[in-house]
Amino acid sequence: HLQDKGGRTALHVACSRNSPLVVRSLLAAAAAAAQPTPLWSVADKEGNLALHVAAMCGAVECIDLLVDLHPSALSALNTEQRTPLHVACAVHELPAVRYLLLRSAHLFPPDASGHLPMELLERPRALSLLFQRIRSRCPHSTRFLMLPRIYRQWLPLHCALSHGDAAAAHGLMRAGASLLSLSPSGKPAAALLSSTAVATELLVRLCADADTEGARQLLHTAAAPPDTSHKFSNGVSLLLLTTHRALQDAKFLPLVCLLLSF
Repeated sequence: HLQDKGGRTALHVACSRNSPLVVRSLLAAAAAAAQPTPLWSVADKEGNLALHVAAMCGAVECIDLLVDLHPSALSALNTEQRTPLHVACAVHELPAVRYLLLRSAHLFPPDASGHLPMELLERPRALSLLFQRIRSRCPHSTRFLMLPRIYRQWLPLHCALSHGDAAAAHGLMRAGASLLSLSPSGKPAAALLSSTAVATELLVRLCADADTEGARQLLHTAAAPPDTSHKFSNGVSLLLLTTHRALQDAKFLPLVCLLLSF
């Protein structure tokens, strides 16, 4: 395979220019030629495969072509021990990040500096992508509980609640997170509930799933006396609003029973 001074092949260049038609032609020609070293696996001097280049340039169509034919390239490492997902995160190419996550790119291999891919994103963007994965119920959602504390030294559930994202919090709790889990500073996740509306939505979601343990944790937290560590303490408002919501919809009758028992 012909390579320039930087070790780049024509496939690298096509990916850098986001030219999926050229990429398709090059891959077809390489397959027909039956080269001993597949074109897609040729690395430049920095160890980047064509997929790394496509990822850092946001060339989603090229990523799609390469992953369809060679899914193992998702795990390829360059000289910095970075995968294509690492390099996409490092340059904040969000379309590429989203697509690589959709294609089940690995979240957890650290690079040579010990950074996981999501740690290379700006924090709000990392959280947003994380929550999207939870909402879509992608495979291996329980592994999100293992993510590093990427925001203010909080766990993922702390992040979801601090952003008022009841859907993401619900997804994390379905995966096994607890409202009683403590951050490194000793703050429970439930302490970050600062809105009655968010608490109400979360409680209704938990009861719709028949998650009585999660609902009880939330109710007990809401009814706790106010103190310096709990921003949200208006338990009466939560109970009244949630009861009203439950009585409007018959499918939430189990919630009414839970509230009465509380």
